[in-house]
Amino acid sequence: MDVLGVASVQATELARNVLNFELYLEEEVLKVDPGMSQLIQFAVSKDIKVIYCSDMYLPARFINSILEKFNLLDLFSGRYVSSETKLLKRTGNLFDYIIKSESVNPKSILHIGDNVVSDYVNSKSKGICGLWLRDNVYQSRRYSLEYDHLNQHNPASFPFLLAEQGRFDTTGKNSAYLVGRNTLGPVYTSFIVDVQKKAVELNVDKVFFLAREGFALKRIYDYLNQNETHPESVYIAGSRILSFLYSVDKGVGLRHLADIFSNTSIYTISNLLAPFAIDTEILEKICQKYGLSASDILPPGFLEWPPFIRIIEDELLNDQIMVRILEHRELYTRYLTQAGLIGTSKAMVVDVGWGGQIQDNLFRGLQITGSEPHLLVGCYLALNEKAHQRKQPNNWKHATHSDKGFMEWNGYSAFDTVFIYEAAVRASHGTVLGLHKVNDEVFPSLKSDDTNSRITEKFDDPYLAELQRGIIDFSASFSLCEQLYPSIAPTYLKPYGLTCISLVSRFADHSHYSWLASVGNVADLGTDYVNVAGATISNGFSFNTLKIIKQSPWKEFVAFNKLGFMGLISISVYRYLRSIPHRTAGLVPRPLFNFPQSRSPEASLFDVPSDNKHFDDYLFKIAQAGHEQASELGRKLSSELSPRELYSIDKLIGYNYLTYRIVNVVLSLRNKHLFYYEGLSFKYVLKRRIYVLKKLAKDYLKFIRVV
Repeated sequence: MDVLGVASVQATELARNVLNFELYLEEEVLKVDPGMSQLIQFAVSKDIKVIYCSDMYLPARFINSILEKFNLLDLFSGRYVSSETKLLKRTGNLFDYIIKSESVNPKSILHIGDNVVSDYVNSKSKGICGLWLRDNVYQSRRYSLEYDHLNQHNPASFPFLLAEQGRFDTTGKNSAYLVGRNTLGPVYTSFIVDVQKKAVELNVDKVFFLAREGFALKRIYDYLNQNETHPESVYIAGSRILSFLYSVDKGVGLRHLADIFSNTSIYTISNLLAPFAIDTEILEKICQKYGLSASDILPPGFLEWPPFIRIIEDELLNDQIMVRILEHRELYTRYLTQAGLIGTSKAMVVDVGWGGQIQDNLFRGLQITGSEPHLLVGCYLALNEKAHQRKQPNNWKHATHSDKGFMEWNGYSAFDTVFIYEAAVRASHGTVLGLHKVNDEVFPSLKSDDTNSRITEKFDDPYLAELQRGIIDFSASFSLCEQLYPSIAPTYLKPYGLTCISLVSRFADHSHYSWLASVGNVADLGTDYVNVAGATISNGFSFNTLKIIKQSPWKEFVAFNKLGFMGLISISVYRYLRSIPHRTAGLVPRPLFNFPQSRSPEASLFDVPSDNKHFDDYLFKIAQAGHEQASELGRKLSSELSPRELYSIDKLIGYNYLTYRIVNVVLSLRNKHLFYYEGLSFKYVLKRRIYVLKKLAKDYLKFIRVV
């Protein structure tokens, strides 16, 4: 016997595979209703028999498998499924069968269901006490997904199909996980989708993930590259301090000091020269020659102060620096060869971004050693004006979401919360401060966990691990949606990612994000200085509210939670009026809007074979072990970050779009550059909401007629 032209054995196998795939999908998308779960457990505790009945076309074993996944199967004493009994709730016959099989008076049965006809009307017609379970939140979500499914060929629908999958699933979840799943997940996943697209477009050989943020970003990249259709990824020791030391050629210059300034707000000789790890006694001796101490706070304008200049030009100091530089250059060149960066013709480096300083330092160091690739491309979530000034055709930088040279409303807000996007994907290990050699192989040396800054960071690591778990789970949902809706392009995710940047930066709810506002992070060049993201938010307005907003690195977060929506608009208008230039002025100084170009292979100064087949990704293994340990602790701490009611995503999108319009009106009146909008479609949101309200109204009228 043939079925659709397929032999019976093959047909049986095909049917089994289809059923297993459907079960997989059901298990992935179904969530437990916490209220019903509690009710069932309460009934069982009172020795009340609980059974389930379903008009399901699949066998009971499939339902049992789903219930078992959620640890609910043992609560049910009886199971009645239409596919096995050949009877339906829809006709009422299944209720007759249950009454007879259970040998009970129908009046002693309480039947609960969500279908007004099958579960309420038909059960009551058999003498059963029927209860129609109506949940407006659930029904709204159901009709929202229905609208998105009907409009799946519209690019605007895809983000909502993703958003609604897990937004109301808070059972067993904490705020850190939910922030990662619902808001930061779309940001980083859409970023990595763009990274993969750019890597294929430029035909790069390998993708190298830098800094501590690279660990989580590589995990997302690998998750989305399970079919291995994109270039290989490598997590390398590409910290600021390693790349900085690699870029130094002949002692300390003004460029090197400028790189160090952003590393600390406390200007002392010891802090400014911390990257060079000069012996404390030698450095103090050099400073005392010029009447200073290494720990003295330097005066304003110290770059032109004669004692400081004499110290920087000191021969002994520069000899000490060059000893450190030459030793580091040899080790780092060997490490980059092991990792495969040296010897790669076209390489891409990936980081969260801002100025692309690590990439520039790496490229400069590779030039010094004569081993730069033909093309080095940096792919970043965001780039500021400094990145535009420094990029070159063969040392290119590309921003996917946020660029100071382009005023996209959502992406632009990332520059107001730089710290958040770095800390959120930070690996659970110390900064890489140096390198060491073991049996001809070079390995990274990490900052000790006993230092003050690491002690501070380790306190936050469990919460960040939970947040990253949420981000990875979102990537899984994205991958699943791609399978369910093959007509949808991965790039459809980007408007959602852009909108989420704005939602995090401008409309973060204190009840979910307060822990993130207090996270400590060290982006150091050898110092022990800890940055903190935001400020403590107390309830209500106080006279020092404006002062708190002014001093906070996360100004919109404070404004939204202290002053409300109108307060946020006022602060946004004030800040952008002060920072956005006049229309006749450029957005960034001397931007280079050309395209990346490879150097001619003939012009290459090197020919280094890249034998990294056996490259031991030591750093990734350390990061993985640290993450697993932190994640385990993070789940235990979940009760400290209990989830609260989530803002409606439709409401937040409305807030965001209205703020964008108001800010643009004011900027237009002052003849300033205007923002443009590439986030989620507000028009689609309105149509979707109207559809949901109509469906809810029809349900209500139907219930009135039936009852």
